[in-house]
Parts: sequence; C-alpha cells; structure tokens
Amino acid sequence: LWRKGLIALEDGRIDSAERFFEEATLADPSAMGPYVSLGILLYQQRSNFGEALESFSKALGRKPGSGDRVNERACYYHIGKIYSLAFDLEKARGALRKAVQLDPNFSAAWYDLGQIQYDEALLSSGERSDRKALLEDSRDTFARGLETLKRYREGLVVVDRTNLPFDSQLPFSTRDHNKSLREIRLRILADLGRFRARIAAISWMIGDDQRVIDEFEAARMEESLNEDLQFLSRKARARLRGGEAPEGVTPESSGAGTPTPEGR
Repeated sequence: LWRKGLIALEDGRIDSAERFFEEATLADPSAMGPYVSLGILLYQQRSNFGEALESFSKALGRKPGSGDRVNERACYYHIGKIYSLAFDLEKARGALRKAVQLDPNFSAAWYDLGQIQYDEALLSSGERSDRKALLEDSRDTFARGLETLKRYREGLVVVDRTNLPFDSQLPFSTRDHNKSLREIRLRILADLGRFRARIAAISWMIGDDQRVIDEFEAARMEESLNEDLQFLSRKARARLRGGEAPEGVTPESSGAGTPTPEGR
C-alpha cells in the first residue's frame, strides 16, 4: 500500500496517494514510512500543516526499525520546514538541529538551519556586534553543510571495466550508471554554488571581503560559479580597492538571493 501511494504521488494522483498512505498506516501501525509520506503530502499538497505535524508525531512515536533513521531525519526536517513557514524560528531551529544530529551529512537540513539562523540575525533587535555574531554562526552552519556536499561529491564513483564489481549478480549498465552520476554531479555543483553564495553574502554583510573572494575562487576551481558569487566578488574587490567601509549588517547589503538546494 505504501509503495502504491509513492507511485501514485509520483504520477500526480494526489487523492489516490493520500488514500493509500492512510490505508498503509492502518494496515501496519508500527511502520514509520507511511506516516512520514502522509505528513509530507498533507503539508506540501494540501497545506494542512496541523494534520501533517500530527502525522510526523505519530511516526516519531513508533519504535525505529531497520532503515528508519532516514524516516526519523525526514520527520524532523519537515517539522522544521513547517515551523519555518509559520515563522516559529525557535521550533524550526530545534527540529532542524535534530535532523542534522541524526544525519550529519544531511546537506539540505544544514542549509535550512543556516537560513533560520540568518533570518534570526536579521530580525534581532540587539546590538550590531550581537547581530554580527549571529550572522557568523549562520555562516558557520552553511560552511558545515558545504563540507557535507563536498564529501558526498567525492564519494561518487564513475564505473568502468576496471572497477566493475565481479560478484554483481544483477544486470549492470555502466552507461546508465554514469549518465545518472553526471546528472547528480551537476545538481551537486549547483548546490555547492548556492552554499558558497550564502557564505559569501553573509561575509559581504559583515565586511569580510577576503572570504567573499575566497568563496568565489573555490567555486571557480570546482566549477560551481553562479551569478550571485560573481556579483559579490565584484563588489568585494571594488570595496577592497576603494577602501570603502562595510555597509553594515543589513539585508540590503547582500546582492545574493535566498536559494534553496534540492539536497540529496
């Protein structure tokens, strides 16, 4: 039933998917997966945030089984997303922290956690030094997410005859594998650029022009450059050449947008 629901959801048959997920929770109340899928559907497709939170709560109330760590991290991640939509940043931050504790390589959760910290810094009514410290914490979070993406990228393996597993008992197409791998790498490069752009934007806001340039150069080397990084690099180099004072900790100081990676 759960698998039928996933197939229906992929085909865009939302009503059928919801019905299958509900039936799956009744058929096996101890399984986490159907509750997680139902919760995601309820808030992403129905905008029913209350029932979605209830579904995630029921999932977390189950005793985790084999492979349920992914479901646990998904619960906390989506709980964080829901609270961030409601602008309850404290609860959103707590849920996202739990997600990265469960899986330190969860790059999408790191990104959203960094964004929550960034929003909190901009909304802070404290002294400028306090807001700068909050922005630096946000930058550190984005940097940790960047490192997880870099590790994931390094772990991707191109398959050819020299490293094809000899004990494989299943039909294996190296062409299809490597095509998928290239597509994944392109997505990762885009995400690396998004993380670096956020780090550079925050660095620009706090007057750390050299960090902006460092992120630009790193992106250029790994081929993840985007328009935001190019824009910020030009601004930072101009400010360094002209001795222009930093514009201060304000949202208008950054030319970068607020991209969101697909994650992995």
